[in-house]
Amino acid sequence: MKLTNLILSNDQSTVIRILVLCGVAWLPIAVLSFFDGTLLGTDVTIPFLKDAVPYVRGLIVIPLLVIADNVIEPVIVRILKYLETSGVVPESEQGRLNDEVERMAALLNSNRVQMMLVLLAVVFSWLLQSDYAAMWSERGALFLVPA
Repeated sequence: MKLTNLILSNDQSTVIRILVLCGVAWLPIAVLSFFDGTLLGTDVTIPFLKDAVPYVRGLIVIPLLVIADNVIEPVIVRILKYLETSGVVPESEQGRLNDEVERMAALLNSNRVQMMLVLLAVVFSWLLQSDYAAMWSERGALFLVPA
């Protein structure tokens, strides 16, 4: 994922990437909720700032994904080195393994694939928007409250 720099991770920039991605995911929703009057408003069952879902999605899941990337990428590199040096992949197949790894990396960095993922996310968000709008605007809807 070349656009987000999640594949080639750099430990020095992990915190910056987490902050930027969380800001891009969570802040626009908070600002739009403010202008819509649902940030703290009483017109909705669950105001944005009291709803756990945006916090979990935007402020917990994104950092976990970035941290997981920092763990997974070195493991994949070690596995590929092991496959090259252990004899599991015969020398006659090393070129094919390298070609497949390069093909996979090219697919991951492909703008076409990234745009398709963005399009899928937008389409599914649009399809599910009525569920969320109904949940936020209903009075008396069930939601978790502290005991």
